[in-house]
Amino acid sequence: IRVKMTGSLTYKGSDLLMEAALDGALVIDAAGTHLVEIPFQFDGDRQPASTIPRMVRGADPWVAGQTREFRLETLPLSEAFCEFVPHATTLFVVLNTFGARDGKQALPVAAVPIHFEELIGMAMDSQVQLISETGFIPAAGHVTLMDKMMVTLLDGTTKWVSRDQVAYLNGITRGPGAVFPKAFEAGPWLISVKGITSQREFEDVSPRGEDSFVALIEVSITNKGEDALPVEAIRMRLEAAPNDWRKPLAVGLGKPGERKLATGESIDGTVAFIRYRFERPSRLKVDVEGAGSVYVNVFSYDIGPERSPVRN
Repeated sequence: IRVKMTGSLTYKGSDLLMEAALDGALVIDAAGTHLVEIPFQFDGDRQPASTIPRMVRGADPWVAGQTREFRLETLPLSEAFCEFVPHATTLFVVLNTFGARDGKQALPVAAVPIHFEELIGMAMDSQVQLISETGFIPAAGHVTLMDKMMVTLLDGTTKWVSRDQVAYLNGITRGPGAVFPKAFEAGPWLISVKGITSQREFEDVSPRGEDSFVALIEVSITNKGEDALPVEAIRMRLEAAPNDWRKPLAVGLGKPGERKLATGESIDGTVAFIRYRFERPSRLKVDVEGAGSVYVNVFSYDIGPERSPVRN
């Protein structure tokens, strides 16, 4: 997480500025108890990435009425702030100058409140616009996951796009997670998704690494056809991260083996998938032999990241 700003400054003073440099910081009011300052970024040559490209110098002083472009970028915040929303966050920008007449001065430029909200994964209830070379394309926003956003275009196409391709006037409206159970028919099958949870271990599966967990999808499957049918005709994939579809683990209903259900017979069980700490699964893809694919929203705020004990 970092803050970037670009803009222009017009000098309205009466001095002749021989030097000018941006300074300031992103100031985080953690919880009304202390402040955290995140300074501006410098590149490898110690030249400021936060700078005025047309450098102010004696051969090119900054005079009254003249406008110069500027850009700034902060150092990245700690990843811990993915799990903790600060009380307030403000970007303070100051212009340090050295004038021929007045010498050194610190001129305040801006104090900009920064909207800070979790982006690990958030359901949306917003209309957005995609930025293209030919203009803006209207779309419906569904989910944000880190730097990606799932949108549906007017032609019905659903896809993930980079957040910097999206424009919105009033920010993102936080929407609710999935509501369970979700029942649907696919060919001869009636399938109900009862919910999604996450835990460290399941049956004999214990993922390696402290950032690995098991996402569990509770399902009920009923054969509505006229003949006995194999459960293996149903294949599931979990979108644990944008465009990253995971196969089930060989536990629960993911165990191999021929299982048939007679007409009207049902089976309840769990389908397990690997997920990682900063993943919040969005969709379950159910492929049914001869009946195509069904996409089910399983986005839940109860899933990942594994929460910090700090509460606002």
